Amino acid sequence: MNNILKITKFHLLNLFIGQSIPFVATLLLNVIISVVVTNMAKAGNPGVKPTAGSLDPVALVWMFAMGMVFFAQSFKFMLSHGVSRRRFFFAAGFSLASMAAMWAIVVTIFVIVTRTFTSIWGVFDLLYRARNALSMVTWEFAALFLLAVIGWFIYLVYYVSGRKTKYIITAAPFVVAPLLVLFNVMTDGVIFQAVGRFFINAMGFSSRVPNPYIGVGSMLVLAVAFGGPIFLLLRRAQIND
Repeated sequence: MNNILKITKFHLLNLFIGQSIPFVATLLLNVIISVVVTNMAKAGNPGVKPTAGSLDPVALVWMFAMGMVFFAQSFKFMLSHGVSRRRFFFAAGFSLASMAAMWAIVVTIFVIVTRTFTSIWGVFDLLYRARNALSMVTWEFAALFLLAVIGWFIYLVYYVSGRKTKYIITAAPFVVAPLLVLFNVMTDGVIFQAVGRFFINAMGFSSRVPNPYIGVGSMLVLAVAFGGPIFLLLRRAQIND
């Protein structure tokens, strides 16, 4: 357990904290732009209450990228210092969860403070129309953690694959997507309707008032489910010079 905590500390100090500085700077820039845009819109039309800015999409995209880039910078270093793949797996997952929690709090604080003097929108607002800080920070944490894990999984798939396999994986979405559309048309929309119903239930939209905590649970379950294939890929991963 001590080794896992040490590896987590390494990730947080050497990579994630360094990324937090430009991340917070980007959020500040977004807030400034939002204030300028909304004030200009109000000046042109005083009766309008414009909405601008998007804070949590910045965090979601950034965290997905973090999940893809952190592995290459720490895997070789850790294994060369005698850290097992198993310990690296748990430490990396804990590191991503810790970073997701910290950034979720930062984003929520930014949103709450910014709303005191301007109107902004975000993914959470569009989905749930909720203004509860606890539900927002919880949902942001689950979404950030899930995207980080997905980014890690995608990077590992490419990392352990040969050149031909990488080409196949890259081309697969462009083949599978049209086939799904074709099969959906052939089944009178049954496939997409089933996917839509599953998404509605999994994200908490089935009730009259959308429940973000159902979405939180679903995203965390999916993130944990990715742990299995990630661990198997990690066992195959070799140190690349």
